[in-house]
Amino acid sequence: VYHFTNIILFILSLYLMYVFLLKLNINNNISKFVILLFAVHPVFTTLPVWVPARNDTLLIIFILLSFIGFANYLQSDKKIHLIWFVLFFVLALFTKESAIFLFILYPLFLYCFKYKFVKKYTYIYISLLILIIVYLFLRSCSVASINITSYFADSLKYLSNLVFGLCNYIFFFFVPY
Repeated sequence: VYHFTNIILFILSLYLMYVFLLKLNINNNISKFVILLFAVHPVFTTLPVWVPARNDTLLIIFILLSFIGFANYLQSDKKIHLIWFVLFFVLALFTKESAIFLFILYPLFLYCFKYKFVKKYTYIYISLLILIIVYLFLRSCSVASINITSYFADSLKYLSNLVFGLCNYIFFFFVPY
């Protein structure tokens, strides 16, 4: 049952990635090729077959839903899309704390896909920052061995680990062995 659930979640993440690529106006054939590549590539084998990797699959799902909600909000300016965006950001944050780095990716998303930066986005980022602080406070309350100041003191170490991990994934994506 656990493996079957992982397979279903992996298929859902592939579908959401396809929807997200279409939302970015990527060519349909290119989107299908990218999704097919992700589905069969050995780097992503652990997602559907390894039960402890479920949090990674859930993180992918919540990140994609968050970005889809953010893109919908940018295109339509409807509050419901903003609510979905924030909700899925919080779910991603509670799934895995590495989702904190989404705070950096949202402005990059605006820049890379040529959305105009307006004042109301500043309020959204301040709200996300407050949610991150609340998350860190709750985490430090629930796990006594973690001090909230250690997140900020070791942020350079976490960032270097993130960059190193991304470089490893990119390397293994092109040279899977």
